[in-house]
Amino acid sequence: MQLIRALHRDKYDDERQRFTSDSFKNNERGISVIDAECIHEAGAEYCVYIERYYGKTLDGQPFAYWVIEMDCLLEDFKDGFEIVKEKSTTGDDCHRNIVGIKNKQAQKWAKKNCKPPNVFLCAGDIGVCLTKDQFQNLSTAFRTS
Repeated sequence: MQLIRALHRDKYDDERQRFTSDSFKNNERGISVIDAECIHEAGAEYCVYIERYYGKTLDGQPFAYWVIEMDCLLEDFKDGFEIVKEKSTTGDDCHRNIVGIKNKQAQKWAKKNCKPPNVFLCAGDIGVCLTKDQFQNLSTAFRTS
């Protein structure tokens, strides 16, 4: 199973060359993600789907998304967590919340894992997998897309 985390371009830190740790934090319901299989079943491309339901929050394209492998979550959070299905306020039936992971743990985990080859840039209908060099210069990619 894969989960998708949409990433706002303003959360990218040029100096640290990564997304800020608060881009993977709990809100009052958990860590907001999208079920990738559900998107496939809906017959949509990730960029199109994310823009449809989260475009206003992300201020439109370009934006990035992170593909999170469930195996990585299971490996690193052995104390457990839960994936809770919850329709988003924008009507997204594929929305899920990761519950049971503390903010500090989640943010530390994001620093370690939110990087290529699992980060994609949307500047059109199809996500482009970012190389390490592109990721380190992501602000430039956001400006030129």
